[in-house]
Parts: sequence; C-alpha cells; structure tokens
Amino acid sequence: MGYNINRITKITLLAALIATSFTLAQNDSTLILSEIMFFPTSGPNEFVELYNFSETESIDLNGYKIKYSTSSPDIIIETGEGTVLPPKSFAVIFEGDYPFGLGIYDEMIPPEALVLKISDNSFGSTGMANTSDRPVWLLSPADDTLQAYTYSADNSASFSDEKIEMTGNNSQSNWENTLNSNGTPGFQNSVTPLNFDLEMSSLSFIPAFPTEGDDVTIFTKVKNKGTDTAASYSIEIYNDANFDSTADPGELIFSQNFSDLASGDSITVSTIMSSLTAGDYQIISKVIFSEDENLLNNELIDAFTVSPPGNNFNDVVLNELIYAPSSGEPEWVELFNRTSSQLNLKEWTISDLTSTVTITSEDKFIDSNIQQIGKYSYRLKQIDYNGTFEYSKIIEIDVDAPLEFELSQNFPNPFNPSTKINYQIPKLSLVTLKVYDVLGNEVATLVNEEKSAGNYEVEFNATTLPSGIYFYKLQAGSFVETKKMVLMK
Repeated sequence: MGYNINRITKITLLAALIATSFTLAQNDSTLILSEIMFFPTSGPNEFVELYNFSETESIDLNGYKIKYSTSSPDIIIETGEGTVLPPKSFAVIFEGDYPFGLGIYDEMIPPEALVLKISDNSFGSTGMANTSDRPVWLLSPADDTLQAYTYSADNSASFSDEKIEMTGNNSQSNWENTLNSNGTPGFQNSVTPLNFDLEMSSLSFIPAFPTEGDDVTIFTKVKNKGTDTAASYSIEIYNDANFDSTADPGELIFSQNFSDLASGDSITVSTIMSSLTAGDYQIISKVIFSEDENLLNNELIDAFTVSPPGNNFNDVVLNELIYAPSSGEPEWVELFNRTSSQLNLKEWTISDLTSTVTITSEDKFIDSNIQQIGKYSYRLKQIDYNGTFEYSKIIEIDVDAPLEFELSQNFPNPFNPSTKINYQIPKLSLVTLKVYDVLGNEVATLVNEEKSAGNYEVEFNATTLPSGIYFYKLQAGSFVETKKMVLMK
C-alpha cells in the first residue's frame, strides 16, 4: 500500500504548526531566577537555579539562555532528563563540565528537580566573579529578558544568593545569602518562609544575676516565621536538673496550650522559680506544633547561676591603710566587717587607679561586727605573687558601747521573703522586737530577752505571710521606736 504524499505533507505541516503554536503559546512569565551559586568551594560547581511558580503550566526550557555580566549568553541544554519544567518545580543549571554522578551536589538534589547544564564549560568566559557584584540574566530563546538580578558578592565560599519570596521581584530586598553550605539546589530556599514554622526566638531570666533566696522569672518568646497562622500549639519550659540538655517529663515546670498565632506575630510567656538556692540552673524552652515544617528552631537552652547571699555596700569598709611604710616594712590595708556575720574574703579584690589585686584565692574569713565591748587584736598576712609572705604588726581594735539607742531601717526594703533589721543599745536592757500587720496584729516576735550593750542584727523571714505593709517595733527599757517595711511577693 502506498502513502499519499500530499496527505503526508499536510500531516507534517499540521504537526509543525501545532509545535509552533505550542511554542508561541507557552507562558514563561512564571519562570524566575531563584538561586545563584557564584562562589563554590572549588571546581566546576557554579549553578543557576530557576523556579516555575505556575500552578498548572509546564515550561519547556529548551533554547533558553543564561547571560552572565558582559559575556555572551550560555544556552541551556538537557542532561538526559529532558527540558520540560513542571509547575511548582525547580530546575538546576550546571556548568557544562560538572561531574555528574561524582559532583558535590548529587546527593542534595531531589529526584523531582530538573537537572540541566549549559552548552559550554563556564558561565560567561571564565566563570562568575566572587569578589564584586555582577548581573545575571535569564533570556528566552528569542533573547528576550525574562529575569535579571545583580548578586551581591559578600558571601563566604559555598554560600549562594537565594530568593526569599518566589515571585518575579528581583530587588535586593528579596534576596539573601543562603543559610546552608552549598546552597539549596533543586529544593526550597533556606531563606524562603515556610507555610508553618514556629520559632522559639528567645529565652531570658530576670534578675540576670540572682542571689540565694531570689525568685527568678523565666521569659520565653515564640515567633511565627511561617506564612500561615498556627492554629494550635503549646509552649513548655523545663528545669534541666541533670544538665543533659534533654527535656525530661519529670523536669517540666510550665506547659500551656495556645491558638491562632498569625504570621509574623510573637507571644511571650513566663513562669517563676521561687526562693532558689545557690547553684547552677539550666532551662529548656520548647514549642510543640504538629504542623511545623522546620523542627530545628523549636527549642532553646540557656543557663543562669544563683550566687550565695551577697553583701551590701559598706558592709566591709576600708578602715586604715599604710601606703608609705618605713623602710623594709610592708604596705597594708585594714578592713572592717560592719555586719553581724562572718564574711569570706576569697576572690575579693582591692583596686587603685592602675591595678587590681586579689586579697586571697583561699577561704579566709573576716570576723563579724563584734558586739561585745572590749579590745581585740589582729594582724594581717600579705602574700606576694611569688608565694612569699609577711605579717603586719599587731593591730588593736577597741569596741566601745554605742552612745544611744537606735533602730535602723530594714534592708532590703521592699523585700521577699526575708530582710535584716539592725539595732543598737547603749546599756544592758530587756529588749523586744516584734512585727505587726496594718491592723495591729502581732505576726512575729524576733527578740524577747535581756541584751548587753552592743550592735545587733536580726533576720525576719516572711515566707508564710502575704504581701503588704508591716511594722516592726523595738522596745528597750523606756526606748520605743517603730518603722515600716513592705513585703512584696
């Protein structure tokens, strides 16, 4: 049976017209530049990534071109996978001599990405510059400019420029340096917002430097970095008591469910750890969100230290110093402890305008403010950096009786939960020190005994009392004085 030449000619012409019609009808306005790797670690590893953001239409990239700076355009060709880029898909275009099968990107590129190359071995004449900004164009087969972007050469080696929002916007504000070494060839850019992405963005403590007995408030913030509202999620805080950086169920100190966190919004939660003892604490905060597409930013770990009870200004004073001793005699400084407690001078320092020296690196205690009247003798030991030491002459301190009755203001004030009250009496007296609420009810008796002349300090602990105003009254013989203090929990 013979073929009708005219029929064959008509069919051929019809097919050619259909192909031409398809080419002319192809809409490439949804084809964009999405990533440029201009500074690979080494070798033929530069690439340009394209993205088709159409919901329905594929684009045949056969004959499209990449133009770098002032060089002639490089034609895009296939690598054996064809040249048709499906909708919502990435195409990665490599240099012509990229070692397919042995290259550094082979394990990174997902199978659904279209892999292409250019018809020669480098973008432009010798590859893309990594020390100065350069423009890159995407051209149609007819040399029409579809996209243009000037990359910023401020990247470290192996870090590409990535588009943030997958649109035709190629302004500098819509591009950033990748977050991933070797970029993201063929898959979602690291700087592109996910649909669902809750980030644990901060973890902080107040006070930042607590002392024993303080309450510490833990603040943690969650931010919605995704493009969609987070409908349902929870925030958890753990006291990581075993310091294994793992949020164990038995360490949970806060948990609460939340809903409807809009894109770009944040929420801050807090919880209080009360009356802490001295030591180190490690805290873990987590956000739990079942739809989260990025689980790498859902947790923060931070730590703080609770110091032993501190000292107040002027608890210890410089009482005397010798800065110009006789020949052969050491310089020395005399300290006086004004409190009623012994103080450890370990790691304390003394400074002048030019230098700072540590008093001692060992446990060395300075006696409390001596309450009994009399004469006391001390001598100081000076230890030099080379280990040699010598003692000062004996120092005598006379402790005289106070001249008058006095009740001092408690410190700290306001307080929570404890505070210290100092008083002095000039002679042997029956002393009572009591605490009252605002209604005049007695809530505590701190002192009720005979005291000899001297200076005294009493601690008042109000752990079991509610916040409010209280009064403390000292009565010693005929002397009576009352002062106000504030308990603030």
